[in-house]
Amino acid sequence: MVHVVLSDLGKGPKGHLQPHLKDWQTVPNALTALRLVAVPGILGTWYLELHGVTAVLFGAAAITDWFDGFLARRWKQQTSLGALLDPLADKLLVSSTLVLLVEHAASPIVSVPAAAILARELGVSTLREWTQTHRPEARAWH
Repeated sequence: MVHVVLSDLGKGPKGHLQPHLKDWQTVPNALTALRLVAVPGILGTWYLELHGVTAVLFGAAAITDWFDGFLARRWKQQTSLGALLDPLADKLLVSSTLVLLVEHAASPIVSVPAAAILARELGVSTLREWTQTHRPEARAWH
């Protein structure tokens, strides 16, 4: 059972997220964890040729991507664990799905846009990491 922690977690000094022992027990982080768990389910159902189930799992995972951030902000449950896991879950969901589509289509019409999307994901992640390392004041930007 997921326990809702309605603490006033929020931001600490210099905009850093405050750690909390029960980060993993928040609804937003549970939704992010579900998105992580959905990735192997998406891959498995695809290869079992249960494409309808794959589509439902992907759709549900995509909805949790929006919902977890919304709830974290609304309930003031932004956590350092969520800040770590959410982008990881996003990238795993997007990249694994793109790989499936590229493999299935085996066509430049799919491969070229997929490569562009993956390049963008890697570029944004790299830029975000570089900015946070070299420009500490940028931590409050996202």
